[in-house]
This record gives sequence, C-alpha cells and structure tokens, in this order.
Amino acid sequence: ELSLMCDTVAVDSPPPARARVATVVLQPMLTLMNALPIGSLTISLGDGNTPSWQEVEVPSMERRNTYELPGAGRAAQLLVRARLAKNAPWSESVAFQRKTIC
Repeated sequence: ELSLMCDTVAVDSPPPARARVATVVLQPMLTLMNALPIGSLTISLGDGNTPSWQEVEVPSMERRNTYELPGAGRAAQLLVRARLAKNAPWSESVAFQRKTIC
C-alpha cells in the first residue's frame, strides 16, 4: 500500500512565452509505531518555529499515520518528542532535517 499527499501549483507565464508551468510535490506519510506491549505512547511533533506541538497518541502494538507535519514544509527541521503516560514528562526533543524526511 502506498499513500501520498500531493500538492500542485500551476503558473501561467507572461507573454510572449505563453507556457504553463506546473510543480507537483509528493510527500509520503509519516508512520508512527508503538511496539511497547503495555500502555499508550504519545508522540509530539513540532517545527521549532512555533510554540505549538501536534500530538499523536499511539496505542500499544499499533501504528498511526500522519500526513500533515508542523510547519507545512516551511520549517527547516522537524522536532519529535515522546511520553509514556499523560502525566509523564516529555522526552528530550530529537531534531530531524526536514529535507531528509520530506
């Protein structure tokens, strides 16, 4: 199974060229997996530019797919942190360069 998020932009060039240029951006989904035999894992995604984080809860022995990443492709990095319970502290953030995953 292959799932992709697609964004297209079409631009008409000014005369005299009379050409239409299209850009297509394909972004694969990000799959988050919880291989822990007990409890839920909450994963939080951020971009480092805004104080808000996108949280995804992944039940034990399941996976979740996310198609929207924070920053909508504008941020240079994706920050990921996790916690094992609602009242547990967050882990240290791990930074991924966005160009390596998008």
